[in-house]
Amino acid sequence: MTTEITADPEGEVTTLFDLGMTYNRDGTITLDQSVLDGVISNHPDSLQAFFLGDDEQNITGLADRINDSLRAITGGTGQIAGERNAAEGRIADLQASIEQETSRLDKKYERLTQEMIHLSQYMDTMESTSSFLSSQFDNIAKNWAGSNKD
Repeated sequence: MTTEITADPEGEVTTLFDLGMTYNRDGTITLDQSVLDGVISNHPDSLQAFFLGDDEQNITGLADRINDSLRAITGGTGQIAGERNAAEGRIADLQASIEQETSRLDKKYERLTQEMIHLSQYMDTMESTSSFLSSQFDNIAKNWAGSNKD
């Protein structure tokens, strides 16, 4: 809005403010249509010079400046490309983190599976020992009860 372009030999249009644009206190921009209509009707050459510039005097117009800015932002080394590259880098980092955590969880799962297998084998051994001891105690109790009858 504040860019001043002096391609207009009459000096009628040098900023967007000359076209009826104004800043408001709330940060919005308004356009006074009657001012714009007056410039279009009374100073079309000034309006054209403001937007297109003057090649002979090497003055770049507002349209070319906007176009150059947009090319810089959207080009291969511009802000959008930088943001895209940064986002792709974050995605790659997240994928590597996911793979690392998946590997860690797989190893933990494998370790827990082995522990459960060993625990199951230990429980089977304990149950066998318990059955053996129960039968031995039963035999001792029977023998003891039979020897007390005499």
